[in-house]
Amino acid sequence: PKVMVSVRSGNSSQVLKMVLDGEVDLGLARSLHHPEVETESLRDDPLLLVGRPGHPDARKRKVKLEEVESWPLIFYDRGSSDWTLTNGLFRRAGLLPNVVLEVEGIEACKRMVLRQLGLAFLPQLAVTRELKGGKLRAIQVTDAEPLHRSLDVIRSRHRPLIANAQRFLDLLRSTTIHER
Repeated sequence: PKVMVSVRSGNSSQVLKMVLDGEVDLGLARSLHHPEVETESLRDDPLLLVGRPGHPDARKRKVKLEEVESWPLIFYDRGSSDWTLTNGLFRRAGLLPNVVLEVEGIEACKRMVLRQLGLAFLPQLAVTRELKGGKLRAIQVTDAEPLHRSLDVIRSRHRPLIANAQRFLDLLRSTTIHER
């Protein structure tokens, strides 16, 4: 109550810069470690291969990575940790993914998948509602390691949190505990 929260978005490196420059008190980032910030993992947030249930390639529940290689895939945020994890999955197996579209961010990627333009590896947190509602289907890749990364909260090691920021951090902690 009586607290104004301002939310700014960006990829993990942009969020790190905002925290380091003192533009924000707290940042939410993916698997980020830097000597100038304290990092606290809030929860695991794996990347899931998802597609529309009506998409021909999304009919199977379990597949091998070699099958996925030829599917129309949508990637997002080139150079991000998610992009690197997804690309590395194929590279380690000696495969080249069939990337038919690259978009700026997670939400744009999800919208393209919902329009049946392809399939994508998306964060579980970003697709929970669509999976529960049957708008998207998760497909397990049986012969590859799961793509895990954490959702972290970061803050400067050199600036103490003001009381309202500390209360917001406590709220984040309690919310993620209940969602697990």
